[in-house]
Amino acid sequence: MWMRVSIVLIQSVVGVSSATMLAAEALADDSCSGHELLSIPRSASSCLTVSPQVYVSPDATLSALEFPVDANLHATPDMESRIVIQTSDGKLLTSKDYSSQSGADGYYVVSAKWSPDSQFFVYSMSSSGGHSPWSFPM
Repeated sequence: MWMRVSIVLIQSVVGVSSATMLAAEALADDSCSGHELLSIPRSASSCLTVSPQVYVSPDATLSALEFPVDANLHATPDMESRIVIQTSDGKLLTSKDYSSQSGADGYYVVSAKWSPDSQFFVYSMSSSGGHSPWSFPM
């Protein structure tokens, strides 16, 4: 039986809300979260317990995993994301990597959710910085 799953990307064009900015400032002291560039690089062995955010579809047949991509020690590991869609038994259906080689020119997931019929996994993205940070993939 074939399952058809579509990944839908919603652009996050509007600026960050003040509540999100306050949350980011509160997490700035934690070098493992907060979508922050770090003035002092963290150690290579830091953030080893960072795990993916798991989103189970409403019918529980699929799950979407948002993995933080840990490419740059001058940034928190959640600065860029990789999305993986798999079946309930762990079979990979599709994935999309939003990381960059530098670790600061990619995108991270801001918000994500399954559609009620489990046919679409929808998420919004934000730029991790670099050139044209107001530009988002389509």
